[in-house]
Amino acid sequence: MSIVLGAAQYFYQMHLIDMQSIERASAESPKALQVLLLAEKSLAERHELSEILDALHDHFVIVEVYDAQHKKILEHVDEAMTWVEKSLKAYPPHGFGFGDEVVYRRLQLSDQWFWQVVMPLKNGLGQLEGFFEGVYHLTPSEEKTLYQSVLFSVAMVVMATLITGLSMYPLLLRLTRNLEDKSKAVLLGNVELMEVMGEAIAKRDSDTNIHNYRVTLYAIRLAEALGYPVEKMSALVAGSFLHDVGKIGIPDAILLKAGKLTEDEFAIMKTHVTIGAEILARASWLSHARDIPQYHHEKYDGSGYMTGLVGESIPLSARIFAVVDVFDALTADRPYKQAMPLEKAIGIIQEGSGTHFDPEIVAVFVVHAAQWYADIYQQPSAAVEASLRACVSQVFSG
Repeated sequence: MSIVLGAAQYFYQMHLIDMQSIERASAESPKALQVLLLAEKSLAERHELSEILDALHDHFVIVEVYDAQHKKILEHVDEAMTWVEKSLKAYPPHGFGFGDEVVYRRLQLSDQWFWQVVMPLKNGLGQLEGFFEGVYHLTPSEEKTLYQSVLFSVAMVVMATLITGLSMYPLLLRLTRNLEDKSKAVLLGNVELMEVMGEAIAKRDSDTNIHNYRVTLYAIRLAEALGYPVEKMSALVAGSFLHDVGKIGIPDAILLKAGKLTEDEFAIMKTHVTIGAEILARASWLSHARDIPQYHHEKYDGSGYMTGLVGESIPLSARIFAVVDVFDALTADRPYKQAMPLEKAIGIIQEGSGTHFDPEIVAVFVVHAAQWYADIYQQPSAAVEASLRACVSQVFSG
C-alpha cells in the first residue's frame, strides 16, 4: 500500500509541475502574440521583436510562433540548446489542439526534463491569431528543488501509510482472528447440523448413519479421480450426505414397510427426491446441493425417476453419486439382506454401465473400487466418521 500510494503521489506531483509549465506558457502568451503581430510588420520595428524574444528566452529555450493556419512564422532557439531542437525531431510532431485546448508533453532528454507546450493565441476579441510553442527547461537549481519536493512528498505519504498500517496491524490481526474463530464456529455448526439431519433420516429409515459417511467418502474419492471442479466439491459433499433427506416426508407405513411396495406406495416413495430438493432449497448454504437428492435415482438410459433425464442431461454430481450409492447398498449389511461380496458388487456396477450408470464414470470407479472399499468400508465406523469430518472441514473452509 505504501508503494502504491507513494507512486500515486509521485505522479500527482509531476502532474502539478506539468500544470505549472502550462501556467508559465499562459503567462507569456501575450508576449508571444506580440511576436506574431510584429513578425508581420516592417524591419524598422524588428528591434522591438528582438527584445520580446529575449524576454521569452528567460523562460523557454525554444520559441516558435505559428499563424492560424499552422504555418510557422518565427522560430528562435537558445544557442546553447540547439541540441534540444535536434533531439525533438526524433519524437512525433506535436499537435495544435482544438479551441482553447493546450497541448503539452514532458520529455527527458539527456537526463534533463523539458516541457513542450503548444497553446492558442487569441486577440482581445477572442479571435484565433495563431499558436505559440515554448520548450521549457528546468535550471539546475529548479531541478534540484523539484526532486527534493517530489521525494519529500512521496516519503511523507509512504511514512504516513506505514505508520498507520503498523499502528492498525494489531487491531486488524485481532479482528481477523476473531472472524476466523466465528467462521470456524459457523462451519462446525453447519457440519453438525448436516450430521444431525443425516442421522435423523437414517433412524427413520431403519438404517445406520454410517451409510451417509461411507457414500460421501466414496463420492469424494470418485469425484477427485474424475477431476471434478474443486469449487463444486462442497455441493457434492452436502448433497451426498443428505441424499435421502426427503424421506422425512414419507409416511412410516410406506417407509418402514417390510414387504414389497404396491405401485401406489412406490409412487409416493419416489417423491422423496423432490421433497429432499425442496428441503435443501430452504437453506441458503445447502441450496446448491440439491442436484444429488433430486436426481440420484435418474438412470443413464432415461428409465429412472422423477424426471426421466437421459445421459449427460443428468447433473454430473448425481451421476457420480448414483454409482457409489448402489455400490455401498450392495456391499453393506442391511436389515433385509446380507452384504454382497466385493467382486460381485463390482460386476453388477459394470453390468449397469450405459443403462443405469454413466459408462465413463463406471470405467474410473472399477479401477479404484477395491482400494476404496478397503479404505472406507473395512474401517471402523469411528475412523470413517473422522475421515469424513476432516474432508468436510477442508472442503468447506477452502
